[in-house]
Amino acid sequence: MTQWTTDNVLRIVVNPFYTLKVAAALVDNHEPQMSEDEWIAANSRALEQDPLGWLRRLLRLLQQGELTDDQANPYHAVVIAPIFAAEHETLIAEDDWLRANMLAVSQIGARMWLATLVRILQGDYVPAPDDVTGRRGAGAPPRRVPRPSRPPRSRRRH
Repeated sequence: MTQWTTDNVLRIVVNPFYTLKVAAALVDNHEPQMSEDEWIAANSRALEQDPLGWLRRLLRLLQQGELTDDQANPYHAVVIAPIFAAEHETLIAEDDWLRANMLAVSQIGARMWLATLVRILQGDYVPAPDDVTGRRGAGAPPRRVPRPSRPPRSRRRH
């Protein structure tokens, strides 16, 4: 059973994977132009002043295929994990993601939110638990030990 921590919940809320597919051009292996700390410092004030505008800008930048010099683009500070460009069904509407993350920014502050985003984009996201068929979720580490088989449940008749 998954132990939910505050950090796990935060990483689920902040993770843009649930609302978009990152452009393939942004997941190439490259040498970032600035450090993570420089990127966080450069963006924290803008995120504090206009959370909705900055978050919308971030989503647009993550989806567009061409690289720009826009300082809000995390590509300039991190190598984004390839899983973010994988084809997948989005689970959260963009407006819902924006609302949840505006709330998160107001609760934990822009710097912590940005630091969490950096961690996630580098691949430190919460892996999906096993689904009901026993398959591993996307990004989950391989299982080292086989799961013991369980006897079938008996059906109760009412």
